[in-house]
Amino acid sequence: MKLLIDSGNTRCKYAVADETGIQLVSHDQALKQFNLFDAVIYSDVSNSKELNDFLVLAKEQGVTAKEVVTEQQSFGVVSGYNDFKTLGVDRWLGVLAVDLLFPNQVCVVVDAGTAITVDVIDHQKQHLGGWIVPGLHLMEQSIIDRAPKVFSNEAPILEPFGTSTPNALRSGVINMATGTVEKAIRLCSDMNNGSVRPKVILTGGDAALIGQNLEGEFELIDNLIFVGLNRF
Repeated sequence: MKLLIDSGNTRCKYAVADETGIQLVSHDQALKQFNLFDAVIYSDVSNSKELNDFLVLAKEQGVTAKEVVTEQQSFGVVSGYNDFKTLGVDRWLGVLAVDLLFPNQVCVVVDAGTAITVDVIDHQKQHLGGWIVPGLHLMEQSIIDRAPKVFSNEAPILEPFGTSTPNALRSGVINMATGTVEKAIRLCSDMNNGSVRPKVILTGGDAALIGQNLEGEFELIDNLIFVGLNRF
């Protein structure tokens, strides 16, 4: 049984992986079960104290700890970056997860969190690169911070066209995010002479919100990063 740790920009997330699958757990649950783990597999972008505490515990108890980093090639998947080390490990793990779940398919991988990242992998395991744009909250907050007087305390709702300033902003940023994803889908389709619509995979905190406004089919997969970590 493995403990999977995603040490992200804002917090650490934990999951337990065994032959039955992957299950999310809390920090305290992971700590209580630690004597059951054969290995700790982790990714780290923040050097958090929480992660370090688990690594110290692993060393004390003789449990193997492996940090997953971005590589030029993993499991036959080739990075599309000129300098592969500059591709965020969270994005790399998302690509590796999709390669496992949807092999030999053209896929658009969207992680909608603090930032929205889009990555593309083709049917030959080649990562083609991707995009990074501000997440929904960052887009909204950047406008609110610069024009606070035009906003009220009312909770915004999504409308085809906003009939209040908060609604106009909410509808605008969601349509911007959705448009980004749909542009990636069109580009992938055009690269295949329009014959193949790529598989679209959404993950991250705002994935469902983007998915509600996306045309065509998509897969919503929570915590995709753990699927990638579990390959190691």
